[in-house]
Amino acid sequence: MLTVQKIYNGVSVSIFALTVLLTVMQKELLFAQESNGAEEVNAEHAIGAEFEIGNNYVWHGLLWNEQPVAHPYLWWECDGWSADVYTNFVLGNEPYKHTFNEVDVAVGKSITSRALTLEASLQYYIYPGQADAPNTMMFIAIFTNEVTDAISVSIDAEYDVLAYSGAIFSEIGITANFGNDELSIENILAVGAANSVFNDAYVGISRDAVSLLHFDTAITYVLENNISIRPHCEFSTLLHTSLRNAVARADNVTFGVVLSYQF
Repeated sequence: MLTVQKIYNGVSVSIFALTVLLTVMQKELLFAQESNGAEEVNAEHAIGAEFEIGNNYVWHGLLWNEQPVAHPYLWWECDGWSADVYTNFVLGNEPYKHTFNEVDVAVGKSITSRALTLEASLQYYIYPGQADAPNTMMFIAIFTNEVTDAISVSIDAEYDVLAYSGAIFSEIGITANFGNDELSIENILAVGAANSVFNDAYVGISRDAVSLLHFDTAITYVLENNISIRPHCEFSTLLHTSLRNAVARADNVTFGVVLSYQF
């Protein structure tokens, strides 16, 4: 049962973890800048919007909508800080047709030191009108290391601090990005794992498992300086037999088109 104390504890742990991570990384970055005689750079704001149409909605290998959906998305960035709102709008003939059945609100901080980047954020998931899907919050940390100009390795760790407290999903992936400022191709290969709390909450199987393998490819074409279009495709498969047997579809192909505009 969700209580005020549980909400307070979850938010407190998230804020504490976020603060410690950012403080340590910020001090290391400032020290490196002072050592290299780096000059202070004025902060710049960036605001953008995206609109995506896809054939389905898959999250961490789990199929939430098997018919077409739209994902309107707004974001803001300034000096490494960010805030965004991501939504899922059901287009197909499914429950919650022609409504927003998910709204995600996030705030975060990104810090880069040499080839290493840390992105830490709090993301609040809202499921309007769904009594069987309580709102929840996750602390998310993403570490990315640029191996070369084209290749990077990332580790994604997600920890639920509210409705499914203790649920953990993690992922390690390699990204290859080729192209130029006008046209680029990005390929991602990643493996994900989840603990028993996560799998019990979302699949009904209470066991730890290396759960997911997915491959994503996307082509980004810049139409103008502030407008781009990105067709993309993703194949995902659940790896563990018990998870595959617990869902209606364990292998999914998602494709769609994203139109982006930066103000």
